[in-house]
Amino acid sequence: MDFFFCSGSGFLPIAINFLRRLPIIGSILLLPGLRQITDKLSESRSMQRKIDGLLIRKQSGSASSSNNSSQSVISEKIVSIKTPAPAVLKVRTRKSMLTDYTASYTENNFITAVRAMHEYSLKPSDLETLKQYKTRSPYSEVVETGEMLTVYRRSDVEKRAYEVWGSPEMLNKEKAKRAKARQQEYEAIFSLKKSLKEYQKRLLMLENASFDNQKSATNTILATGGGKVVIAAVLINATNAVVKTIGWLFTGSASLFSEAVHSIADTCNQLILTFGLYQSIKKPNPEHPYGYSNMTYISSLISGVGIFCFGTGLAWYHGVLVLLHPQEMESVFWVSKFID
Repeated sequence: MDFFFCSGSGFLPIAINFLRRLPIIGSILLLPGLRQITDKLSESRSMQRKIDGLLIRKQSGSASSSNNSSQSVISEKIVSIKTPAPAVLKVRTRKSMLTDYTASYTENNFITAVRAMHEYSLKPSDLETLKQYKTRSPYSEVVETGEMLTVYRRSDVEKRAYEVWGSPEMLNKEKAKRAKARQQEYEAIFSLKKSLKEYQKRLLMLENASFDNQKSATNTILATGGGKVVIAAVLINATNAVVKTIGWLFTGSASLFSEAVHSIADTCNQLILTFGLYQSIKKPNPEHPYGYSNMTYISSLISGVGIFCFGTGLAWYHGVLVLLHPQEMESVFWVSKFID
């Protein structure tokens, strides 16, 4: 009994699941049979149609011996079998209009006379035959008849321009030609204005050149650090040269002579540098439009080359002269004092 209960308790869920899936299983099992039945029905219908067609043909062949009633029945069957003829629809072809999106629309655009002459290279006489329109002036606050603007339709202006110049290509060539001439005029005016400004600047420079050069040149040299150093070096070297020259005249020593020459050369060097610095701070003038800023380098070059050549030549000359004519040294006391 317990075994049957256990088996029954396990059988019930299986049975319930089977019953739930029974429609799906039945449809799967009955699908081939249903297909066979539908195929047989379609075959039987096709066979019935063939038989009806043969009967109609036989009856049409014996139409001369049959009565009128049979002919009417057969004709009705034939009419019922025939398919109706399809209705014929006429299609009207419509010409497709291509739209040029690059072309400018000028039918409702209006322009003034000045703009028409400027853009289309026309004369006032060319616009006399065109239709004129009146529009409110954008420059007047109150709309009055006296302040209305006279405008023209752009399409009419274009047609008139093509009539005057012959074709759009000729009109474009004329526009390019006038634009080039206008550009050249603008360039000439600009260059003339630039030349006038430069001429005015030069006149002002020439008027103030003499006064500025005389007054501010010295002040500038004394105000700069380089100018102060150069002037101090000139004074010191000049003092050394004078003292050593006096000592050489008292003693006749060759050493004092060389030292005096050395101091004189340094003094000349500083004077040349001072002159170059003085010239470099001058303002430009018509003869020297770029100024004198390079005079410092030129004076330094002249000073270096001059000292080298002069010192070398003098040293060789004095050395050869002392060898040829030796002299006795006198007043050793004074020589020692000047050297110290």
